[in-house]
Amino acid sequence: MDQIENLLLVRLVHLLFPRWLAECNFRGSFFSDRIIMVSHLAFLWLLLALFFDRVKPLPVILAAFLVGIGIDFYYSGIIGMEMFIYPLLIWANQFVIRFYRPNIINYAMLVIVDLTLLEFYNYAMHSLLGLTHAGLPMFLAGVLGPTLLLNLVYFFVGYLPIQLGYYRILHLYRHPRKMRKA
Repeated sequence: MDQIENLLLVRLVHLLFPRWLAECNFRGSFFSDRIIMVSHLAFLWLLLALFFDRVKPLPVILAAFLVGIGIDFYYSGIIGMEMFIYPLLIWANQFVIRFYRPNIINYAMLVIVDLTLLEFYNYAMHSLLGLTHAGLPMFLAGVLGPTLLLNLVYFFVGYLPIQLGYYRILHLYRHPRKMRKA
């Protein structure tokens, strides 16, 4: 009876999942040299600063410009790529977040859209300059998907601690006398 149950279970697995999925080596395919995960922690930090301070906005566009210059110098060596896209995306988000309620799901959707636009911009610029020869399907599967996954993990893990830190710092900044006495 056990052999029949095992055989039925195996047949059910083969029926529900395609054969290539059952034989897939996840470790070898996920951590291979064809997958590129780009960490956009600085951009996420700028977005979170924009999301958390909606009453009296910080100069996030200027910070985005300066961070973009720093990333251009340090990572790409092509001055101007991130320097212009970071402030442009932050400016667009300043306009768009007025229409959204402040919660983690809405912010996560904006992060997905922003990171997708940022990565497509980088892919287009690198393609125009002849620095990459990867096709669009390879970019989507090998760069965009893993990058979104990594940065969403960063976003969800860091959202609450960064939010609490921002609110504490903003409270200290706006009410310095109340906090000095305590």
